[in-house]
Amino acid sequence: MEMKMFVLLLSVCIYGTSGIAGPGWEKYNGHWYYHNTQRLNWIGAQLYCRTLGGNLVHINDAQENNWLASKYTTEPTWIGVTDQGGEDNWRSITTGENVPYTNWSTNNPDNNQGTQHCGTLNWNGNGYWDDDTCTDEFPFICEVGGC
Repeated sequence: MEMKMFVLLLSVCIYGTSGIAGPGWEKYNGHWYYHNTQRLNWIGAQLYCRTLGGNLVHINDAQENNWLASKYTTEPTWIGVTDQGGEDNWRSITTGENVPYTNWSTNNPDNNQGTQHCGTLNWNGNGYWDDDTCTDEFPFICEVGGC
């Protein structure tokens, strides 16, 4: 049984890696990233990323944040953080846990008008994060873990 599970996981890993190593994908630190310029709301963007086998990007540290901010975009872009489960309790859509790293812009997150519960990268074009209304439409970055 253990050998069958190993072979299954290995097959999924090989298929997943070969399936995403195409046009538009970039590899960084063992993960694959895809910047989609199509404008979707946060949930639509997350669902799109799931069809690719990943999630909205989970940013682990300042180096990854800076790479993403400089690599892909200068406009607000959906990332995989939300406090929809509880105000100011920002969690990763990938892990469900509190985010290990944040780079909020000054005075953010501010939950402006009580409707901002989803995170964007590149608020004001500079790599800082902002909380936005989840129904707003922005480009987004998907991430698929490497094997």
